[in-house]
Amino acid sequence: MLDITGDPYRHLAAVYDALGFSEPGLLCLRTVLANLPTPPRDKIALDVGCGTGKVAIALAKAGWKVTGLDLSPAMVSMARLNAMEAQAEVDFVRGDLLALTGNSTYHLITAFSVLAYLRNPDELNCTLRALAARLKSNGILAFDLPTPQQLQATPASEARIAGNLYFLQTAQWNTESRMLIRRLVWFRSKGGSYEKQES
Repeated sequence: MLDITGDPYRHLAAVYDALGFSEPGLLCLRTVLANLPTPPRDKIALDVGCGTGKVAIALAKAGWKVTGLDLSPAMVSMARLNAMEAQAEVDFVRGDLLALTGNSTYHLITAFSVLAYLRNPDELNCTLRALAARLKSNGILAFDLPTPQQLQATPASEARIAGNLYFLQTAQWNTESRMLIRRLVWFRSKGGSYEKQES
């Protein structure tokens, strides 16, 4: 099971989209949808690691019956709010992609910006097998996965302004564990002062 002790997204969920973190998944989805063979009549999709729900909502708007799965309660709550605002019908549930339950199968499973959280090749292999087992005949598993070289190339520090947010990020590649450790700090303008949050 993935460890999100204390839900590190409890504050980040509210600013996740404003900081552009949903954009890579939406870009991947556009590529997938543009290259799908003729979609089945009753299109059923699972968006694993759905975050704030942007990919799942886009699928629902394209006519798919969608379930969005995320481990973070804050992300699931934000996804439900986003779906309500978009007037999109998506079933968002809290769950761990390492411990999928039930026996539902899908025409399409998306896993964007989530597999990089897995800690080792064995977890990745088991997860990909478990997801593939959930596909209907001729179903498609669409995912992205950064390479260690891409993660190592992440800027050591970055600062951005997005609306009323000032965002700072530091990143450090750990050669021994082959993991990228990120620290996110943001300041949000609120009632004439700034509120600080970090993850």
